[in-house]
Amino acid sequence: MKKSVFKYIIIEDDKNIWKNITARMERYLQWHPVSPTDNLEEAIQLIQTHRPELIFTDWSIRGGNSYPILSHIHRNMVGYTPYIIFFTGYQGENPEIPQVVFNEFPLVKKYLVKPIFQQLTENLSQYVSEAEALAEGVEPDDGAAAAGGGAAPSWEAPLEPPELIAHPLVARGRATAVARRRDEVRGNRVRCILVT
Repeated sequence: MKKSVFKYIIIEDDKNIWKNITARMERYLQWHPVSPTDNLEEAIQLIQTHRPELIFTDWSIRGGNSYPILSHIHRNMVGYTPYIIFFTGYQGENPEIPQVVFNEFPLVKKYLVKPIFQQLTENLSQYVSEAEALAEGVEPDDGAAAAGGGAAPSWEAPLEPPELIAHPLVARGRATAVARRRDEVRGNRVRCILVT
């Protein structure tokens, strides 16, 4: 049965980003916001209570980072599979973030590096469609099916810094093995599909 109403939440400490995402989501009349938050504990409580189908979350938020939110969903909310768009402005200082996100948190569907506005302008309708499909029990296919079927999580980032693509954690084998990497160059961005 098709759902007619969906919920989303924005977890971000920059209120300008809250407003920007909220304004973009207003064109999707079937989507209703859960109160945005910049607080780790409040975010977990809001997700637990409202179970939004779409989560926009920044890595750095008041009270820490969003890993505890992702862990809570993964470990404590069995059967709950939101579409998570994860973003950060700390990629340069913490190049291990993509490996941690994709190796430990399979619920993350999109990984964006700030600034995110161009990526949202170009791709938000696709993200919303995929979130609706997932909420209705259909695994979204972002056009990049992994070997063996199914959609692989992806991240989109500027090409620099180059060590982001071949981070030492992967090279030393500490992260889950990356079976395949497919690059699609689009302008000054590269999209990498990580299959674990």
